[in-house]
Amino acid sequence: VSLEHAVGGIRGGAAYVQSALLYTTPAGRRRVRVTTLRLPTTTVPADVFRSADLGTVCAVLTRTSIGALDAEGGSLGLARDHASDVLATALAGYRTNTPAGTGSSRGQLVLPDSLKLLPLFVLSLRKGRMLGAAASAGRGGPSPTADERAYHLFHGRLAGPDRAVGSVHPSLFRVSDMRDRDGLWLAPPELGPRAGPRPAGGAPGSRAIEASLRPVCQLPRSSNPSVVCLDDGGMYVLDDRFAQYLYVGRGVPEATWREVLDASDESGARRGGGEREGWVHNVPR
Repeated sequence: VSLEHAVGGIRGGAAYVQSALLYTTPAGRRRVRVTTLRLPTTTVPADVFRSADLGTVCAVLTRTSIGALDAEGGSLGLARDHASDVLATALAGYRTNTPAGTGSSRGQLVLPDSLKLLPLFVLSLRKGRMLGAAASAGRGGPSPTADERAYHLFHGRLAGPDRAVGSVHPSLFRVSDMRDRDGLWLAPPELGPRAGPRPAGGAPGSRAIEASLRPVCQLPRSSNPSVVCLDDGGMYVLDDRFAQYLYVGRGVPEATWREVLDASDESGARRGGGEREGWVHNVPR
């Protein structure tokens, strides 16, 4: 959904966006859920760039670039060009409308701290599995295949900030030397006495409090998703928000990776046991 205000600007220091959702509960009751979002406004372009959220910008850019495929005569090339054009417009707008941009040298790439990684994201988006040109893989056919591209384009149309950024900058976790509590389901501490009594089951806010107290898995230490950060003696889980991959270094002994994966022995008995059983399997969940 694209919103556009009338000519003349928005009066006041904030703009409000309100949506109403009509739905039916499992009990058959018809209800309306109204959501109101308050957005601060400004007449200073530098404030707009400074307050921009990289994840949100990447999500919108991913969706609009894929949307260029639906236009008349749309193609992957036009979608890639759309991403580059949006980036060029942002760079030109920051250079011509902000003090930091006008005071910099002409050959310098200038962007606010919140958007410094935007050029890297656009380059990765252009070369990724959604919009990148298919490369020949010999007898195995093109890469990505038509089905793989269709799968990623489908989810890219619905991409949120986490998936948009994670698809080009995946998370890398080392699982071969995790800490004692890594991979375990941990319950947050109960509310203290200063927080007051907990609401009853049907009271407003009770579901939010219960959700905040659900157990969560403590993730292992993360590393930069680069080949220079991979150790031949380590094991890693790579999560790109579409799939998860397990990397086992060449120097990892068989006994080690079997123990980490909690593999079965010849008799079928599970190794490990207790609260640590299956601990590495909790991380991808």
